[in-house]
Amino acid sequence: MLLNHGRFNEKARGQQLKQEEIRARRGVVFDRRGRELAVNLELESLYVDPLEVESPKESASRVSALTGRPEKAVLSKFSGNGRFVWVERKIDPAVVQKVREAKISGVGFVPDAKRYYPKGDLAAHLLGFVDVDNRGMEGVELRYNDQLRGQGGTVVFTRDARGRKLSKGVEMESKGRNVLLTIDEGLQYMIEAELEQAVKQWRATAATVIMMDPSNGDILALANRPSYN
Repeated sequence: MLLNHGRFNEKARGQQLKQEEIRARRGVVFDRRGRELAVNLELESLYVDPLEVESPKESASRVSALTGRPEKAVLSKFSGNGRFVWVERKIDPAVVQKVREAKISGVGFVPDAKRYYPKGDLAAHLLGFVDVDNRGMEGVELRYNDQLRGQGGTVVFTRDARGRKLSKGVEMESKGRNVLLTIDEGLQYMIEAELEQAVKQWRATAATVIMMDPSNGDILALANRPSYN
């Protein structure tokens, strides 16, 4: 006779199922001609489930050697009581492969795109930037964050009694919407070059240039000095 069947059943289910959130990929920012100004690099991030780590000190040492992170910092993440702790965000694919091949208990990866600006510092003040969780912090990234960010998904892992992953179900994320600006990349390059020259010539501490289409009010280029970077 099994007493407290409901409680034990719920406990077993908690041990067998584990959910991991997937952050949605942000939308792409384009100039008026469809040229990419802000995109995503498809990377992965390393996490640890401390309750599944067989030997925290040994495992942390191996992860430290493979990722280059200080062993003490890694060990602190391996020694907690939580079920999901970030170890390293947005890792180089070559490092991801090495860690996977090492087959270290309790560690895994989830998709975690990194924001990338293919034109470098071009329109930096206008575009702004995001934080490590891809939340808009300044500029277009902040102003249109609700449209760009999308909705995250969930990965559900089924595990056996020893915590080994048996299968997974994926609730796909909803990708963020793209944003098309009135800015023209070519004109942006031109005014930034002219602005840089003027700042040097006149030894200005700060300066701004705005180029507008007088027929409709579209902002074709906008630059500030000093830049973010």
